[in-house]
Amino acid sequence: MTKKDFESKQRIVSAMCATADKNGIHSTWYEMEAVAKRLHRLEATLSRLAEEESCEPSYDEAKQERIEKLAEKVIRDNIGCRCYTQRDPRGYCIRMYLVDENGNVFTNIWDGETTGLAW
Repeated sequence: MTKKDFESKQRIVSAMCATADKNGIHSTWYEMEAVAKRLHRLEATLSRLAEEESCEPSYDEAKQERIEKLAEKVIRDNIGCRCYTQRDPRGYCIRMYLVDENGNVFTNIWDGETTGLAW
């Protein structure tokens, strides 16, 4: 892992903590790191399913919908921010609207509006 990747992970978890605190959900940094890891795993699964949707005839849409609902529930229960899922494997499959500790909207370099879990 590069220093840039490590700093990106720290910034994401910090923004998740700040957003959760703003929404009245209090948790430690380490608890939020575990939530981030879980969301990252869910996002990887959603990305793989999105690729299968466009390429393979044995695509399981019910599984895709279950994972999307689970990801939205994890975000709602642990962070409390707005989020949405999308089925384009070229980008983040889970998008969250986060605010960092300074009150700024947390952005990534691709679309400038939302962020995924890039790790």
